[in-house]
This record gives sequence, structure tokens and C-alpha cells, in this order.
Amino acid sequence: MAFDSLQLAVYLLISLLGLCFGSFVNSWMWRVKNTREKIGRRSVCVHCGEKIIWYDNIPLFGFLRLRGLSRCCRRPIPQDYFWVELAGGFLFLLVALYHLNLVIFNPVFFARDLFFICILLVIFLYDAKYQLILTGVVAAGGLGGFIFNLFTARPFTTYILLFNHNAAAIASNLALGAIVGWGWFAFQYYASRGKWVGGGDVRLGAMLGLWLGWPLILVCLFFSYILGALVAVPLLILKKKQFGSALPFGTFLAVGAVITIFYGQPIFNWYLRFLG
Repeated sequence: MAFDSLQLAVYLLISLLGLCFGSFVNSWMWRVKNTREKIGRRSVCVHCGEKIIWYDNIPLFGFLRLRGLSRCCRRPIPQDYFWVELAGGFLFLLVALYHLNLVIFNPVFFARDLFFICILLVIFLYDAKYQLILTGVVAAGGLGGFIFNLFTARPFTTYILLFNHNAAAIASNLALGAIVGWGWFAFQYYASRGKWVGGGDVRLGAMLGLWLGWPLILVCLFFSYILGALVAVPLLILKKKQFGSALPFGTFLAVGAVITIFYGQPIFNWYLRFLG
């Protein structure tokens, strides 16, 4: 795949935006967890609370320049900060590569999928670190996703095409996806009295249903459980986890959603052909 100088500049700019978003997420998660503040003041050292100089906050560069040690108290900066910034840049680049190489580039679709990636990255990281899915993030994701999908004709499955993308059909499809996503986890939650899944998983299932609609929510669930098994089984064999131990399932749902957003329709079409 050959790129000209303009394309390279665009990809670099989008990657830098992703790095900045990763840096913002690092700071935002720490504030929400430890101070209950979301925005409003400069970043501070997670150890001593000293304000961080602006150039030490430059994504990746600040961490490497300081060699992973805080300037103020010389204690280790959490290494996941570096990897989260890198992941943000990488994911933004992937979205750009996908959309800018389509036959027709649609900036609204591009913005929609960047929004999805931002929400999923926050959910993945917060659940992985703290085993908690934030209700506010899920609510914002659900509302934003519903609005985006309603005006961009997503989901564009073979079922919804039968209705020529009219708003009522799209809204009905999204509602059905939300009911299926919510219902699947709500059943598990109430059947196990909260032991199998948490309330956050129930809300996240509804949000993903609003994003993916019916039947792509099923593709997301399929990949999420496959990924969960691939992680859980080795942990059980190595005795790192025991049966009944909690796993942050929101992380697997987030990855499953990313796969489904970009490849869910071709996968579902292949499955229909496989069934004949």
C-alpha cells in the first residue's frame, strides 16, 4: 500500500490525536477513581500530588525523557500510562486506515467510528484496571451511538436493507439489538444474583445493542465469549484464577465490539452463506 506525502501527514496527525486522547484518558481515569474530579485542574503526580510540567505531559516523549520516573519525587510512573498512550495512537491510526482506503470516504462515518473507539477504549481500560464499568460512560456511549446510527444508517445489515434505511426501521433494529444485549446479561445477573456478571455488563450489553443492532450484537457476543475463554482457560490451568473468580468481562466486550464494528457484517454474511 503506497502513501503520498499528504496521506502520511494525515495519518501522522490522526495518530497524534490518538496519543493525546490516550494521555487524557490516563489522567481522567486517575481523577475519577481517586479524586472524583473529571476535569478542571492540571495533571499531578500520582504519588506526591505535585503538578506536572506541561512538557512532561507530552505523550510518549514525556515518559521516555524521564525514563519512567516522576520528575518531582523520582518514583516510578505507572508503565501502563505509556502503553495506553501508544494504544490510543494505534487505534486512531487503524480507524483512519480503514476509512481513508474505502472507495468513498465519509467524514461522518469516520467521526462515528472514532467516537466508538474512544468510548470502547475507556471502558476496556477502566474495567481492566478497576473491574468497574462506569454508568456515565455507557449512557453517553449509548445516546451518542444511537444518534450517530440513526443518521448514518448503521447497522447496515441485510435485514435493515429491506427497509431502505428509513429512520423507523433503523430505530427498531437498534432497539431490538439493545433488548437482546441487555436481556442476555440481565438474565445472567438475576439468575446468579450478580455472581456471573455485574450490573455494568447489563448496561454495556444494551449500549452495544444500540451500536450494532440486530443481528450484529450476536457477532459481538460470540467474539467476546471466545476471547474470554482464551484468556480464562490458561489462567485456570496455570492456577492464576479459580472457578468463580471475577474477570473484567467489559474488556472482552470492548474488543468484541471493535471486531464487529469493522468486520461484523462480512462475518455475518459469511455465516449466512455457510448455512446455505
